[in-house]
Amino acid sequence: MNSDNSLISPIPRSDDGLLLSKYPIAIVIPIHNDWTSAQFLVTALDRVLSQLAQPCHVILVDDGSTERPVFVADVSWISSIRIVRLAVNLGHQRAISVGLTVAAELNVRNVVVMDGDGEDQPDDLSTMLARSISTPDAIICAQRTRRTEPLRFRFFYKIYKFSFRLLTGAQIDFGNFMVIPVRAVRTLLRTPAAWNHLAAAVMRSRIQIIRVPTSRGIRYDGQSQMNFEALVLHGMSAISVYADVAFLRILLGTFAFIAVNLVIIIFAIAIRLLTSYATPGWATTVVGSSVNLSMESLVFAGLSLGLLLQGRSSKSATPLQEAVHFIEEVEFVSGHTANPSSGGTLAQ
Repeated sequence: MNSDNSLISPIPRSDDGLLLSKYPIAIVIPIHNDWTSAQFLVTALDRVLSQLAQPCHVILVDDGSTERPVFVADVSWISSIRIVRLAVNLGHQRAISVGLTVAAELNVRNVVVMDGDGEDQPDDLSTMLARSISTPDAIICAQRTRRTEPLRFRFFYKIYKFSFRLLTGAQIDFGNFMVIPVRAVRTLLRTPAAWNHLAAAVMRSRIQIIRVPTSRGIRYDGQSQMNFEALVLHGMSAISVYADVAFLRILLGTFAFIAVNLVIIIFAIAIRLLTSYATPGWATTVVGSSVNLSMESLVFAGLSLGLLLQGRSSKSATPLQEAVHFIEEVEFVSGHTANPSSGGTLAQ
C-alpha cells in the first residue's frame, strides 16, 4: 500500500511566498440560533480563502436551533456549504464532534474548527494554515493573547484554568479554534474524550500541538451565550477528559490530609501526656475531631477509588459511534448537491 505522502503533489506557492495546499480544507462551525453571525462569518471566510486560493468546504452544525431562517450565502469561492441538522441540542462540544465526523469523510487535507460568532477571526487562518503546511502532522491551535470579556467572566475563567491545572497537572491555554490534519481527526473521533471537550482531548491525544498567538475578535451579532452556568459545565467537561488523573490526585490529596490528621493526633496526645500546657478536654476534642475527619476522608477516598476503577473498566462511546444517531438531515445550501469525492453516508 502506498503512503499518503506518495499521493500528494508538490505544494504550490502564492506570489507572496506563502505555501498553499492543493487539497481542500473543511471548516466545522457549530451554530445554535446565531444565524446572522454565521452568514457574516461565511462571507468573511470566502474573502480570506479566495485571497489564499485555498479550496474549502464549510460545515455548519445546527445544534438543535429553535430558529431556522433561510441561510443565504454570499460566496464566490467556497466550494460547498452544508448545514448538518441535529435532531436535538447536544451542546457546543458534541456538535463539533458531529461536524468532525462529516468532515472526516470528505477528500480534505485539514479540518478547521472555529466558533460561528466572529470571535475566532477568519484573518488568522492564513497564519494557521501556513503553519499546518510546514508541520503537516501537528494540530495548530489559536492561543488567545488578549481577552475582552467582562471582568466577572475573566475572573471565573481564571478559576476554571486554575482548577484544571490543580486537578490534572496540565495547562489548557487554547480553545476550539484549530487546524487539525484529517488523520488526526480520525484519531480523535475514536477517542471518547473528544465527545466531551475537544481542546482537552487534543491535549490528551499526545499529538503535537503548535500554538499560534491570536486576538479575540468582536461578535458579529447578538450576545455571547457563554454565561456562568455554561462556563462551569464547560470546565467540568474539560476536567472529565482527565477524570482518571483528577481522581488519582484527589485520592493522593486525601491520603495526605489523613497523614496530617495523624500527625495532629500524635502531637495532641504527646502534649496531653508529656506537658502541663493542655487545658481540660482540649486533647479529647482535637483527637476526636481529627479521627472523625480522617474517617470521612477514608470514605471519600474509597468512593474516589471505586469511581476511578469503574471508569477504567467501562467502555465509553466515541463520536464515531454516536454522531450518526443525532443527524436529522444534511442540507446543501451552496456548491454541489453531492460531493463525489466524499466517501460514506454522513457526508451525503
